[in-house]
Amino acid sequence: MDLGKKKYELTTECVTCKNNVLYSVGREMNVLFSIDLKTNKVEAMSNMPDESNLVERLYNGICIENDNLILVPFNAKKLWIYKFSIRKWYAVDISSYVAPDVKGKFAGGVLRHNIAYLFGYKYCGILTVNIDTKEVRELLTGEDQGNHVFWGQSVAECNEKIFLVSSLANVAICINSKESTYDVIKLDDSLVSSGICNDAVTYSNNTFFIKKLRGNTFYKWIPFEKTQALQIDSFYNSSESFFNGIVAAGKYLIFYSPKGKSYIYDCENPQDSYILEEKLFFAKYIPDVGTILCKKGHIIVCDSLLQKKADFETSVDERTHKEYINNSRLTSEILKENNYINVKDFIDLISTV
Repeated sequence: MDLGKKKYELTTECVTCKNNVLYSVGREMNVLFSIDLKTNKVEAMSNMPDESNLVERLYNGICIENDNLILVPFNAKKLWIYKFSIRKWYAVDISSYVAPDVKGKFAGGVLRHNIAYLFGYKYCGILTVNIDTKEVRELLTGEDQGNHVFWGQSVAECNEKIFLVSSLANVAICINSKESTYDVIKLDDSLVSSGICNDAVTYSNNTFFIKKLRGNTFYKWIPFEKTQALQIDSFYNSSESFFNGIVAAGKYLIFYSPKGKSYIYDCENPQDSYILEEKLFFAKYIPDVGTILCKKGHIIVCDSLLQKKADFETSVDERTHKEYINNSRLTSEILKENNYINVKDFIDLISTV
């Protein structure tokens, strides 16, 4: 049988970069993509160790610092560390803080000074992991622990500090990454007037921008100054949640949406803002590279005006897909059919057991 012609397009929801190589993980399959921006070569590494190939959205964050890459566990059991110099994976057991079978553990993270900060989604708090010593601890203390969750895809960084907003309280958490300490900053009461939680923050030109879970109002925030409410298209003034996050890219704010209704806000000329009728699963600005947009089956690199510079396909061929299924193992977890792993694949897998 001739294999290799059919392509399985994969969705990516997080991107990072090292030495002009982009790295991203697939949502539907346990695959790590590397994209060489100099040669335009795309490679896929599948079957990262000791995680089920039959579980979607294993990771919802990928970070690099120096010789280390980490994969932030969303549905994965453990935190995974890859050391470039020796091409080897290491795992950190976090089961003392969050059970391996919990779905939606962490939604994003940051790696600074060899400390991984994992922003809890179902886990209520922030977990830190020293990737040298493998020490795991809870960053938040006292009444803060257990009282905050984060959609940590969209966080802001400046001057060695990491800012993220709580979805359960009208506060921002400011992490000093040099000292691995934190402060809680109460936000302006105007941010709770609608009763809708905050869920994303980005930073540009000495200003933070805070997005709420629903509605068409977002906020321009400078700590300890008056918060300014801004609005996007009235189309979004509904009870439906459209956006997965917000990112500042030059003069634009990108509200990225997997529902096909993303929004580009022009900070210099708000009247030129517009609805983008495309599904964007993730967006990120990377200095000296450009703005990265993740679409189904593609990672796009854009210039400062959001014009496409390069388009990379995130897919695996039929041969790779078949090998992936053959290397999978049945577990007690509930198996979910999708466009990439279907009932026939499960039947073929069962028949080989």
